[in-house]
Amino acid sequence: MEIWSEIKEYRGRNRIHIDNSPYLTLGIQYDYLNCTKIEDFDYLFEHTVSLGCNTLFFPLRWLVMEPEEGKYKWEVLDHAIARCREFRLRMSLLWFGTNQGGSSRPAPAWVTSDKEGFPRIIDEKGRERDGLCPNNRNTLETEKKSFNKLLSHLAEVDGKDHTVIMMQIENEVCLYMSHEQPEGSQKPILDFWPSRCYCSSCNACMKKKAAASLSLV
Repeated sequence: MEIWSEIKEYRGRNRIHIDNSPYLTLGIQYDYLNCTKIEDFDYLFEHTVSLGCNTLFFPLRWLVMEPEEGKYKWEVLDHAIARCREFRLRMSLLWFGTNQGGSSRPAPAWVTSDKEGFPRIIDEKGRERDGLCPNNRNTLETEKKSFNKLLSHLAEVDGKDHTVIMMQIENEVCLYMSHEQPEGSQKPILDFWPSRCYCSSCNACMKKKAAASLSLV
């Protein structure tokens, strides 16, 4: 198998190598809210190269790629890839699937509107949050199916040109961004972000793990 994008040592440091040569990433990321329609980001390519960039960090939201279940639309992604080639840019693709900063905003409506099939996160006080429970099997399998479809499409349209050199999966991964902390605490707010979901399925899973741990003592 041909390896053309990899991390390996160069002068004592790990560096990304493209086509066996060290690659210095000079990149810019487009606002993911402006990458739903081609006309909202198309004009940015000229500005990108004028800044001396060689890499575009391009966000792709699940709702743009699969607005209806099983019906995929590649116009936005394919156009961005084509324009990168036109302007001799490489692309690092950002996949916004079920999670963006603890929110389900990137997911399509057919996912977010189905709370039974794709349950929400429950916090420690029993409140429903906006994010999708990351441990739900249906949510995991559904996103995995769509993500694999994306990988197959990239292999088809970019398997030889190698425009897309990197991929970031999800973004700001957390259950939700909590702004609650004990009164008087001087610790960073990040220290109080929740470590797990408290839905019935997650609670049952935690009890099972706790029981298994006790049995080993």
